[in-house]
Order: sequence, then structure tokens, then C-alpha cells
Amino acid sequence: MEELRDDMLELISQFYFESNFKKDLMDYEKHVVIIPDKCMQCFPWESIPILRGKPVSRLPSYMLAQQRLPLNTYLDIKKTVYVLNPSGDLKKTQNTFQSLLESRYDLINKEIGADM
Repeated sequence: MEELRDDMLELISQFYFESNFKKDLMDYEKHVVIIPDKCMQCFPWESIPILRGKPVSRLPSYMLAQQRLPLNTYLDIKKTVYVLNPSGDLKKTQNTFQSLLESRYDLINKEIGADM
């Protein structure tokens, strides 16, 4: 296992230094979440050069990541625009959604191209 770890570190370091991946990641300052499989959990992913100094977390499974990571579900209705049947050929779709949108939101009916 020790030998595998050393080989992986060497390969990752080689890739890191020989590619533009380093530059691309340096521009990307988001949080990195690592979900290693059971065979790679002992590998020190957070210590590889490309991730050093970056915000990194480990999670045991993708399912847990889905449950734990917040979804951006806030929608500011005042900054939302609905375009419903712009060409006028989807009458059933328009009938389905128009009353729903009008009842839930204080909509202003405007023609395409009109100032908002």
C-alpha cells in the first residue's frame, strides 16, 4: 500500500507540473470535495501540491454529499422573467401555465420587445 501511495504521488506531481492544470486550478478558488473510494481513503489527497492551501473536505459517499451540500433554491421573483408562448403556437401550454403564473405572482403582461 505504501508503494501504491508513493507511485500515485509521483504521477500526480508529474501531471501537475507538466500541464496547465495547475494554472487552471489556481484560477479556481472554490471548495473541493473529495469522495475517495474505500481503497483510496488512506491517500493524503489534501496534501498533494495542487490542493495545498485550498479548502478541501472529504465525504464518504456521493449520497451524503447530495444530502449535506445546500442547494441554491432561493429565487427572487422580482428579478425573474417568464416568457410564455412567444410565438403563439403553444395554446395548450399557455393555458396550463398562464393562470398558475398569474395567480402566484403579480405578473405584468407585456408584448415581446416591450420595455420591462
